Amino acid sequence: MDDKTVFQSAPQGSLRPGVRLNGMFEIERLIAEGGMGEVYKGVAMATGDPVAIKLVRPEMARHPDVMALFRREADILHNLLHDAIPRYYVFSIEPELQRPYIAMEFVDGVSLQKRLSAGPMSSDDVRVLLRRIGGALDAAHARGVVHRDISSDNIILPGGDPRRAKIVDFGIARAAQAPDGTILGDGFAGKYNYVSPEQLGLAGAEVTAKSDMYSFGLVVAEALCGRPIDMGGTQAEVIEKRRRVPDLSDIDIALRPLLTAMLAPDPADRPGSMAEVAAWGETGARTTLAPPPGARLAAPMRGGGRAKVMAAILVVILGAAIAAYLGRDVLTSALSPPVSTGPISIAKQPPLPPRDAEATTTLTPSASATNPPPSPQPSLAVPVPPESPSVQVLLEQLPPKPAQAEVAPAPLRAGAPAYVDLPAFDDPGEKGVALHTTPGLPTGLNFRDLGRGHGALEGTPAAPGRFTFEVVAVNQAGKSARMKVMLNVSPAPPQPAQSIVDLAPATVGLSYGAGLPPFRSSEALAIRAEGLPEGFAFADLGGGLSQLAGVPAKAGKFGFDIVATAKSGAEARMKVNVEVAPKAVAAEPSPVVSHTPPPPAVALYLRSYDGGPCFAVRQAENDSAGFIGLGAERSAFERFDAAFRSVYGREPQLSAELVTPPQCPAAALMKAAPEGQTPRLALDSVQVGKGQPLSGAVTGLSGRPLLLLAISDEGRAVKLRVQLSAGGDAASFSVALSGDASSFGKPQLLLAIVSAKPLSGLEAFRAGPSADVLGAIGAQWREAGGSAALALFKLVE
Repeated sequence: MDDKTVFQSAPQGSLRPGVRLNGMFEIERLIAEGGMGEVYKGVAMATGDPVAIKLVRPEMARHPDVMALFRREADILHNLLHDAIPRYYVFSIEPELQRPYIAMEFVDGVSLQKRLSAGPMSSDDVRVLLRRIGGALDAAHARGVVHRDISSDNIILPGGDPRRAKIVDFGIARAAQAPDGTILGDGFAGKYNYVSPEQLGLAGAEVTAKSDMYSFGLVVAEALCGRPIDMGGTQAEVIEKRRRVPDLSDIDIALRPLLTAMLAPDPADRPGSMAEVAAWGETGARTTLAPPPGARLAAPMRGGGRAKVMAAILVVILGAAIAAYLGRDVLTSALSPPVSTGPISIAKQPPLPPRDAEATTTLTPSASATNPPPSPQPSLAVPVPPESPSVQVLLEQLPPKPAQAEVAPAPLRAGAPAYVDLPAFDDPGEKGVALHTTPGLPTGLNFRDLGRGHGALEGTPAAPGRFTFEVVAVNQAGKSARMKVMLNVSPAPPQPAQSIVDLAPATVGLSYGAGLPPFRSSEALAIRAEGLPEGFAFADLGGGLSQLAGVPAKAGKFGFDIVATAKSGAEARMKVNVEVAPKAVAAEPSPVVSHTPPPPAVALYLRSYDGGPCFAVRQAENDSAGFIGLGAERSAFERFDAAFRSVYGREPQLSAELVTPPQCPAAALMKAAPEGQTPRLALDSVQVGKGQPLSGAVTGLSGRPLLLLAISDEGRAVKLRVQLSAGGDAASFSVALSGDASSFGKPQLLLAIVSAKPLSGLEAFRAGPSADVLGAIGAQWREAGGSAALALFKLVE
C-alpha cells in the first residue's frame, strides 16, 4: 500500500478524550492507529505524567494470536531497563471496556527517518547514535531479546537530539527463551529495506542478535548519507543484494570499517556484540575488527638474497604497469614493499665451497690455537623486504572495468517485449563479479546477471520515457565499477478498441449519429476519417474518442477508415462499415409520432448502452424523464446525448457528474447495479473541510446492511462509520475529513451501498484502493441483492 492518502478520516479512535482505564490513566488524544491497535497520549492520574497507551482494537481483542503478541511485547518491555528504551509501566485489561492495553513512557520527538529528510547527520552525531542505540540493543540482547525490526522510523529523537534517542516498537521482538520464537513465526519480520540476510533465509536462516546488528548498520549508513542504502527491489533483488557488502564508498572513511563488518553477509564475520559497535561511539575508541572475508594480507618473507630483492623490484614495476592500466599515477602504499634508504655495506665474500665437498682437497691450513681462524667477513648487508604479494593477489585487488563507461541501447517500445545485451565488465582477478542495477530501471523491465561480467535487460517496458541507471559490478574483494545506461522507451502505437466496426443502419435524408469505439494510447492522438460517405460528418472528440453524424445523401453499403495518429507519428486504423437504406416514399405526410418508448424500454436502453470503460447513466429517482450520468470524459456525455436523440427523437434531461480516472471503478459499479430499491443519500453540504464535516443521512434502507464509502480523487476508498436509527430504515453520519492541497476542489465521491444480505470479505476493511473493494462488491452484487446511491462533494481549506 502506498504512503500517500489524498484524504483520510481524521484520527478519531474508538475512545473519547476523558475515558479512564482502571482508574489509573486518562485518555487525552489519539496519536496513531493501525491494523491491530490504537495508540493514545494519556496522563497518569496519580502523578500527572504523560504516558503512551497502546490498546488492542475491539474486534481484535479476542483473537488469540493478537493477544499473545501483545502480551509478548509487554513481557519484553517489562524486562528491558535502559535509558534509550521507553520505560514500561503496566499491562492490564480495562474491566468495563474489556480492552487490553500497555501503558509506557511517552516519547515526544521526530523519527530519525523524518530527521534525515532534512539531510545527513554529522559524524559526531552518528557516533552518539552508535553509542546510545548500540548500548540499548546490547542491553536487549543481554536479556535474550532480538528486536527484529530495526529501521530509521523506529528510532525517535526527542527534541531532534541524538543524545536522547530512543528505540521503540518491540512488537515483533523475539525472546530467545520463548520456545515458539515469535508470534509471527521464525521467518521474516521487519521492513524489507532493513531486513538481514538471515531473515530472508540466507546464512543459515537463524535470527540472532547479529540480525539487529546488520539492520542497525543500514540505519547508521542511512544517517551518514542522508538517504537509505538501496536494499529493496523484487524478491530476487532483495536477496541478491544481501549476498555482498553494499557499496559504502559515500560513507565517512573513519566509520567505513565498522559498517563493512556490521554488513557482512555472514553473521559470523560481524562484530562479536553490540557492545563492540557501541564502543565506536566513544571518543577515540576503536574496536579491532577482523578483515572482511576473502581479504589477503602480505606475510614477511623468510630469508634474504639478491633474488628476493629483484623479486620485490619486479613487483613494483608490475604494480606500476597495473596502475597505468587503471589510469592511476601512483600505486598505493599497500602494494609497494618498503625499501630501506640507509647505506649498503659491501665486502668481500669468502669463496663458495665446491659442489662436491668430499672429492675436493682443502688447500687452507687447519685451524689451531696458535693460528685462529680468520674473523668472519661481513656479508652483503642488503635489507630484506617482506614477502610481496603474488601477481594473482594483486590482480584480485583490482576493481572490475566496464567495456564502456556509458551505453545507450537502441530505443525500446512501451508494451513490446524487449531484450538488450549490455557490454561486459572485465574482471582482472578472474574470480567472478556480481552485477546489479541502481534504481531507475523502467517498470516491466528486469536485469539479469548472466555471469562472467555479462548482463542483459529483458521484459516488457510498461511506460514510455527516458531512463538512466547504472549497472554495478562488484568482485570478491569488494571492489566495484559502474556503467551508466541511458535507455529511451518510445510510446506504444495507438490501439483501436475494435479493428472492424459495423454501425447501425442509416436512412437517406434522416439525421444520423453514432459514437465510435475509442483508440487507446499513452500519447495525444489526432483522429481523422478517410473515404467518408457523402452527407456524413466526422468529429474528433479528443482522448481517443470520435463521433459520426450527419444526413446520408446516398443509399448503399459503405466502408471507410478512421485513422488515429499519435504525437510520435505512429498510426492505427479502424475499419467502419455502414449500410444506408433508401428514403421511404409516403403518399402523404405522416403525422408526428412520439418516439419516446415506455420507461421499461428506456431502462433497457440505458443498461445496454456502451459509453466506454468509465461511463454510467441511470434514471433519476422519481423522474422517468431525467437521467444521472457518471464519467471521466465530457465527450462521453455528448455522445450519449447524440445517441439518445437519434433513438428517441428528444434530448435527455441529463445531470452530468464528472469524476477523475481513478474513480472509474465507481462508474463501473453503478453501471452493473441490479435493479432494486435504491437508497436515498442526502448531504448536509457539498463543501467539506476544516470545521465542516461530511455529514448527512441515508434513508430507504428497509433494515438492509449499509456500507458507506468515501472515494478520493486519487481512487482511495475509506470506510465511514454510521449511526443507524432504531427502526433500521435510516442512518446518519458525520465524519471529519482532511486532505492535502492537491485535492482541494476536485470531485470526491460518497457511495451508500446496501444489500439484502451482508457482503462477505469486507468486515475488516478500513481503507484501500477503490478498485479492490468495489471489485469485490461487484463480484457478489447480484447474488447479494445490492443497490447503491451516490453523491459528490468537494474538499475545501
